[in-house]
Amino acid sequence: MKHGVRAKQKLDFADHLESALEALAEETGEMAWFVVEEHGQAVYVEKALGEDAIQPYGRVGKRVDLHDIAAGKAILSELPRRRVHEIVDEHGLTRHTEHTITSLDRLFEELDTVREQGYATNENETFEGFRAVASPVSPEGDLQGAVVISGPQTRFEGERFQSELPAIVSRVANELELEILSQNNR
Repeated sequence: MKHGVRAKQKLDFADHLESALEALAEETGEMAWFVVEEHGQAVYVEKALGEDAIQPYGRVGKRVDLHDIAAGKAILSELPRRRVHEIVDEHGLTRHTEHTITSLDRLFEELDTVREQGYATNENETFEGFRAVASPVSPEGDLQGAVVISGPQTRFEGERFQSELPAIVSRVANELELEILSQNNR
């Protein structure tokens, strides 16, 4: 847990982050997280529980691979290719399910898609029956992390998974970016 607390303390917008995640969790009813990259891994730094939240993994401070979680792919999409290569060289592309990306070429294709659409998804890549949607928080190219909501595939499907949840997560990420820029201009 100390890693998550330390990483959170580095965030100038931590107070606003908590309220933003709580609002996201309340609006969607799902689990909301803020995740950062540290030493080539994802670190969960803050969470909020919606009314219907299910938490099969993750705790504040937990470190996981970046390539198979939505927040990780959102973060990787903002990093230079060289840095992504370094992370993969160090941590690999471990297969967790049959849906996990295990090819560097396929990962770069996915990251191109994330950059184009502004959000990343996890479709059964970490656990079967579990999905997530994440958007990077990177005001003016200064990567801070990613905001993500996650839940069971049965609630993350169809129009809700394809457009409603991505729009909500992208909006919250944009609001956090604006808060960061506002604080930097004070």
